[in-house]
Amino acid sequence: CPCSKDIIGIGHMQRSVLSLEICSDEMLDFEEVALKMVECFSATPTEFLRRPHEAEKILEAQANPKFVEDIVRDCLKKFPNADKIEARSFESIHAHDAYAVWKKGNYE
Repeated sequence: CPCSKDIIGIGHMQRSVLSLEICSDEMLDFEEVALKMVECFSATPTEFLRRPHEAEKILEAQANPKFVEDIVRDCLKKFPNADKIEARSFESIHAHDAYAVWKKGNYE
């Protein structure tokens, strides 16, 4: 979270989900799409980390804090032909989740 990082130097952690709707007349490489989507987060999610690598992942996320709106904007840059992009961050310290959506035609 950029807000808490700005105030106290560290951000609270959030886990986010990103959804993309895109129509294309061309064949899409789903692995390539997924890899581009992962680049939109503060840090790249990774499985099976040892403690030193977990620490590196935390530092990576802290160096690049993002709001859900930032995740959606970054996804739109990578997929300008998207029909809909939405992100939800599951809050770790708030009683609510954060949600952002972009839909073709609504914000152009």
